[in-house]
Formats: sequence, structure tokens, C-alpha cells
Amino acid sequence: MKVRQETRYPFEPVTRLSFECSAPAEMDLRIRRPGWAGDMAVAVNGKPVPPSPDERGYAAIRRTWKTG
Repeated sequence: MKVRQETRYPFEPVTRLSFECSAPAEMDLRIRRPGWAGDMAVAVNGKPVPPSPDERGYAAIRRTWKTG
């Protein structure tokens, strides 16, 4: 699996991750939310997803990831 991050930080407050997989893979994606970042919204393919944050500041999204 390859994960590509695209961002224009600090000019835009958004980052985009895209996946390239040889086969679909079920896994947790853990996204770090720095304390200075404030509120964080997560969407998968444009649909809002409620991340489940943990005590270390990571938001976890469990699903089957595939290319695109």
C-alpha cells in the first residue's frame, strides 16, 4: 500500500490522503491531531466520518481501504 499526502499548509488548512493498493486492505488509519490544530474534521470520499480519538491524540478510522 502506498499513501500519498497532498497539502498546501500553511496556506490552506486542509490535507488530502490518497491510497494505492494492490488489493483492498482492512486496517485502522491513525491520523495525528496536534494539540495546536484545534477542531479536526475527517471525510472519506467527501463523506464526513466521525474519527474515534485516543488518549495520544490520534484519530482512528477503521475500514477497507482501496485505490482511489
